[in-house]
Formats: sequence, C-alpha cells, structure tokens
Amino acid sequence: MSNETKKYELVKSESIVHNGRTLYRIRALREFTISRGVAIKVGDIGGFVESENNLSQEDICWIFDDAKVYENAKICGDAKICCDAKVFGNAKVWGDAFVLDNAEVWGNAKICDKAEVYDEAEVCGDAYIGGEVQIYGNAKICDKARIFGKAAIFENAEISDYSQVYENAIVSDTAWVFGNAKIYGNAKICEKAQIYGNAEVKGDACICGSSLVCNVAEIGKNKKIKKQTYDPMEITGTELEEDSDECEHLFLPLDSSNEYFACKYCGLVVPKEKLKNKNIFENKSF
Repeated sequence: MSNETKKYELVKSESIVHNGRTLYRIRALREFTISRGVAIKVGDIGGFVESENNLSQEDICWIFDDAKVYENAKICGDAKICCDAKVFGNAKVWGDAFVLDNAEVWGNAKICDKAEVYDEAEVCGDAYIGGEVQIYGNAKICDKARIFGKAAIFENAEISDYSQVYENAIVSDTAWVFGNAKIYGNAKICEKAQIYGNAEVKGDACICGSSLVCNVAEIGKNKKIKKQTYDPMEITGTELEEDSDECEHLFLPLDSSNEYFACKYCGLVVPKEKLKNKNIFENKSF
C-alpha cells in the first residue's frame, strides 16, 4: 500500500520497548472521522503498534494516547483503543468496540460490536465479548466465556470456563461464574456468590452473599438466594418448604425417567422422592 492511500505511518523516531517488543508511535496521513464524532486530522499522533499488521489501514479504527497493540493482535472496523490500554497476543478488537484506561485484552480474546472494556478489566483466553456489554473495574473474563447482549461485569467479578452471561444480566463484587453456567434475563449475581456446573440463573433472580449455585440448578422468576448452597441434588426438605412459600410450584418431569422434576415457574429441580414427601404436586396434573 502506497503512502497516498495509507491511513497512518509508523514514526520510527518515537519508539519504545515494551515487554521485549519494539513499538512505534502512529501518525495519521489522512483525515477521517470515527464513531462518537471524533475527527482524526493529518499529522495527529496516536498510540503504539509493533507493526502495521496491528492496526487496519483501510478501516476507521484508531489507537489513542499511550495505548499499545502488539504481537499478533489486530484492531479493525471502527474500534478504538485509548489511554494506557493494551491489546496483544492473538486478540482481535473490531466493530464499534472500545478498550480504554488500563484494560488488557490478550490471548485469543475477541471484542466486537459496541462492547466496552475499561478501568483495570482483563479479557483473555478464548473469551468473546459482544453486543453492548460493559466490562470494567477489576473484572476478569477468561477461558471460553461468552458475554453478550447488554450484560455488565464489574468490580472484582470473574467469568471463566465455558460460562455465558447475556441479555441484561449483571455480575459484580467478587462473584465467580464458571463451568457451563448461564446467567441471563435480568439476573444479578453479586457479593461472594459462585455459580457453576450447569446451573442457570435467569429472570429477575438475585444470588448474593456467599451463595453457591451448582449442578443442574435453575433459578428463575424473582427468586433471591443469600448465603445458601443451592444444589438440586442435595436440597433438604426444609429448603424445599421455604422455597415453596415463595413460588406456587408446578413441577414437571425433566425426562422420561421421572426421577427428577423441575418447577415450571422458578426452575427449582428436585428428586421425585422429596416431592412425594412434601406433597408439593398434590392435586397437580402432569
């Protein structure tokens, strides 16, 4: 690509060594406007890249301030990297995504659409962040976790393994979501709560305190759990009775074995014997 068509050039006289890599300032060669109405003018100085492979010459993406993009990382589309943010490894940021402050995106992580990652947040591994998601504070998204929709992950929350958080769900404080867990709807996970296994938290449910929700548990509706262990394979009669006060359960069999039943409304899963003992589905038709 000739200098006449290039969007920017590397300023060889302004280089730094970062993590053993030589990075160069970028300087705009033509005018263009990125989203949010920011105009880049000829001669404007940007952040640092290791090579022209790190920042698309064709798209309207840009790197600002002292932000750094290096190794095999790629910025394209209308993406913006600002402040002292770092994107490296094989990470890719595109769409109208925004990475700023001291945030780090690395590994094979992908940030796209209108997602924003800022403060001291970290996205790594094979994580995927899309939609209008906001990741901030000291939040960490790693492994093969997927965050999309309008979800928000912040403070010291961590999302890992194959877990998913989407729609309008919120995970905050020091909460940890891992395994194959799914958090969606308007659900809120906060404080020291841990959601894992194949658990699902949805609707307007709120899991807080030091609660543990695991295995095949499904928490829905507007249920609130605080400082409890919620394992459908080990649920007690007392817990079942207390839970029934909050929901007019309608239990349906999970499969043809009829060994486990799930509430149609709140998602509570219990063994057949415990339903019989509590007469929860007495006078109900299945």
